[in-house]
Amino acid sequence: MKPSVSPGQFHKALAHDLFPQPPTLEEAFCLMLLLHACPLRLNGQAQVKGQAQGFTEITTRHAAEVAASLFPQGEESYAAYWYWHCWSQDKSIYAVIENPPDELIPVLKQIRQKIDSHPWVDQLVDEDWDLLSKLE
Repeated sequence: MKPSVSPGQFHKALAHDLFPQPPTLEEAFCLMLLLHACPLRLNGQAQVKGQAQGFTEITTRHAAEVAASLFPQGEESYAAYWYWHCWSQDKSIYAVIENPPDELIPVLKQIRQKIDSHPWVDQLVDEDWDLLSKLE
């Protein structure tokens, strides 16, 4: 990640560091879930403008923008696709966060590990949703 990334661009820059190639749709979805449900603490190596030491959970729209930024073309490259696909369809995304389906657990664990192993990240934190405790 480039030194002195702006706080507004941090999550997109992080996502691009985690996925140099476009992720699978499941991986992008799980990244959105984690970034929306969990605050993120940064370590002393992080070089974010304004000396940010972490971030609260991001909004659903911001999570959709982050996911869309990982795809160079196609419908997945639009935030509206991710927002509608993940938050506005017939399913309850919050039910998924509260009780992740068995098939998403391995992907959520993989994405969590990627985030936690980034050189600027101290850790994702469980707060309101306790999503991370469901992955142990």
